[in-house]
Amino acid sequence: MTEQRKNSFEESDLRDIIAEIRAKKAEAASIMAAARGECGGVQKQIKNLRHRATKELGIPAPILDAGLKRLELEDGMAAVDAAVPDDWQEVWSDTKEQLCLFTEYADDPRNAPRSVEPSATQPSPIEAAEQVEGEAVLNQVKH
Repeated sequence: MTEQRKNSFEESDLRDIIAEIRAKKAEAASIMAAARGECGGVQKQIKNLRHRATKELGIPAPILDAGLKRLELEDGMAAVDAAVPDDWQEVWSDTKEQLCLFTEYADDPRNAPRSVEPSATQPSPIEAAEQVEGEAVLNQVKH
Protein backbone atom coordinates (compact mmCIF):
# COMPACT_ATOMS: atom_id res chain seq x y z
CA MET A 1 0.00 0.00 0.00
CA THR A 2 1.31 3.46 -0.87
CA GLU A 3 1.79 6.03 1.80
CA GLN A 4 -0.69 8.87 1.65
CA ARG A 5 0.96 12.29 1.53
CA LYS A 6 -0.30 15.27 3.40
CA ASN A 7 -0.85 18.74 2.02
CA SER A 8 2.20 20.75 3.05
CA PHE A 9 1.17 24.06 1.50
CA GLU A 10 -1.42 26.66 2.24
CA GLU A 11 -4.47 26.80 0.03
CA SER A 12 -4.16 30.58 -0.22
CA ASP A 13 -0.53 30.26 -1.45
CA LEU A 14 -1.65 27.89 -4.19
CA ARG A 15 -4.50 30.20 -5.21
CA ASP A 16 -2.18 33.26 -5.27
CA ILE A 17 0.60 31.61 -7.26
CA ILE A 18 -1.84 30.22 -9.81
CA ALA A 19 -3.40 33.67 -10.20
CA GLU A 20 0.07 35.20 -10.77
CA ILE A 21 1.02 32.56 -13.34
CA ARG A 22 -2.26 32.98 -15.21
CA ALA A 23 -1.81 36.76 -15.25
CA LYS A 24 1.71 36.39 -16.68
CA LYS A 25 0.47 33.94 -19.33
CA ALA A 26 -2.22 36.43 -20.33
CA GLU A 27 0.41 39.18 -20.50
CA ALA A 28 2.62 36.98 -22.68
CA ALA A 29 -0.29 36.17 -24.99
CA SER A 30 -1.06 39.88 -25.36
CA ILE A 31 2.55 40.70 -26.18
CA MET A 32 2.71 37.87 -28.72
CA ALA A 33 -0.52 39.05 -30.38
CA ALA A 34 0.87 42.58 -30.71
CA ALA A 35 4.12 41.20 -32.11
CA ARG A 36 2.21 39.10 -34.66
CA GLY A 37 0.45 42.25 -35.80
CA GLU A 38 3.74 44.08 -36.26
CA CYS A 39 5.36 41.10 -37.98
CA GLY A 40 2.61 41.04 -40.59
CA GLY A 41 3.86 44.32 -42.04
CA VAL A 42 7.45 43.15 -42.03
CA GLN A 43 6.46 39.87 -43.71
CA LYS A 44 4.72 41.87 -46.45
CA GLN A 45 7.91 43.90 -46.96
CA ILE A 46 9.93 40.68 -47.24
CA LYS A 47 7.45 39.34 -49.80
CA ASN A 48 7.79 42.57 -51.82
CA LEU A 49 11.60 42.36 -51.70
CA ARG A 50 11.51 38.74 -52.87
CA HIS A 51 9.21 39.74 -55.73
CA ARG A 52 11.55 42.57 -56.69
CA ALA A 53 14.55 40.23 -56.56
CA THR A 54 12.98 37.63 -58.80
CA LYS A 55 10.91 39.74 -61.18
CA GLU A 56 12.80 43.02 -61.47
CA LEU A 57 16.39 41.96 -60.77
CA GLY A 58 16.19 38.52 -62.39
CA ILE A 59 17.54 36.60 -59.40
CA PRO A 60 16.19 33.03 -59.53
CA ALA A 61 14.12 32.20 -56.43
CA PRO A 62 16.06 28.97 -55.69
CA ILE A 63 19.34 30.92 -55.73
CA LEU A 64 17.92 33.64 -53.49
CA ASP A 65 16.50 31.04 -51.08
CA ALA A 66 19.74 29.06 -50.98
CA GLY A 67 21.79 32.20 -50.40
CA LEU A 68 19.56 33.39 -47.58
CA LYS A 69 19.51 29.95 -45.95
CA ARG A 70 23.29 29.60 -46.21
CA LEU A 71 23.87 33.00 -44.62
CA GLU A 72 21.42 32.12 -41.84
CA LEU A 73 23.28 28.87 -41.20
CA GLU A 74 26.66 30.61 -41.26
CA ASP A 75 25.38 33.19 -38.76
CA GLY A 76 24.24 30.35 -36.53
CA MET A 77 27.60 28.59 -36.83
CA ALA A 78 29.43 31.82 -36.02
CA ALA A 79 27.26 32.22 -32.91
CA VAL A 80 28.11 28.67 -31.84
CA ASP A 81 31.82 29.32 -32.38
CA ALA A 82 31.64 32.59 -30.43
CA ALA A 83 29.95 30.83 -27.50
CA VAL A 84 32.99 28.63 -26.93
CA PRO A 85 35.30 30.20 -24.31
CA ASP A 86 38.65 31.47 -25.61
CA ASP A 87 40.64 28.89 -23.67
CA TRP A 88 38.71 26.11 -25.47
CA GLN A 89 38.97 27.52 -29.01
CA GLU A 90 41.87 25.29 -30.06
CA VAL A 91 40.05 22.16 -28.89
CA TRP A 92 36.85 23.38 -30.55
CA SER A 93 38.71 23.94 -33.81
CA ASP A 94 39.96 20.35 -33.76
CA THR A 95 36.51 19.07 -32.81
CA LYS A 96 34.83 20.89 -35.69
CA GLU A 97 37.11 19.06 -38.09
CA GLN A 98 36.00 15.73 -36.61
CA LEU A 99 32.27 16.48 -36.65
CA CYS A 100 31.90 15.55 -40.30
CA LEU A 101 32.70 11.97 -39.32
CA PHE A 102 29.40 11.81 -37.43
CA THR A 103 27.18 12.61 -40.42
CA GLU A 104 25.36 10.10 -42.55
CA TYR A 105 27.52 11.34 -45.42
CA ALA A 106 30.84 10.61 -43.74
CA ASP A 107 31.94 8.46 -46.69
CA ASP A 108 31.49 11.33 -49.13
CA PRO A 109 34.96 12.74 -49.97
CA ARG A 110 33.54 16.28 -49.92
CA ASN A 111 32.97 15.83 -46.18
CA ALA A 112 36.51 14.68 -45.40
CA PRO A 113 38.27 16.72 -42.71
CA ARG A 114 40.33 19.50 -44.20
CA SER A 115 43.94 19.74 -43.26
CA VAL A 116 44.54 22.23 -40.48
CA GLU A 117 47.70 23.43 -42.18
CA PRO A 118 47.24 24.88 -45.67
CA SER A 119 48.85 23.03 -48.50
CA ALA A 120 52.24 24.40 -49.50
CA THR A 121 51.53 23.77 -53.18
CA GLN A 122 48.02 25.23 -53.38
CA PRO A 123 47.08 28.64 -52.01
CA SER A 124 43.80 29.00 -50.17
CA PRO A 125 40.94 30.61 -52.14
CA ILE A 126 41.47 33.81 -50.18
CA GLU A 127 45.20 33.82 -50.92
CA ALA A 128 44.51 33.13 -54.60
CA ALA A 129 42.04 36.03 -54.77
CA GLU A 130 44.50 38.31 -53.00
CA GLN A 131 47.21 37.25 -55.45
CA VAL A 132 45.01 38.06 -58.46
CA GLU A 133 44.03 41.41 -56.92
CA GLY A 134 47.66 42.25 -56.20
CA GLU A 135 48.74 41.39 -59.73
CA ALA A 136 45.98 43.60 -61.14
CA VAL A 137 47.14 46.52 -59.01
CA LEU A 138 50.75 45.99 -60.10
CA ASN A 139 49.69 45.88 -63.76
CA GLN A 140 47.85 49.19 -63.33
CA VAL A 141 50.88 50.78 -61.71
CA LYS A 142 53.18 49.56 -64.53
CA HIS A 143 50.98 50.96 -67.28
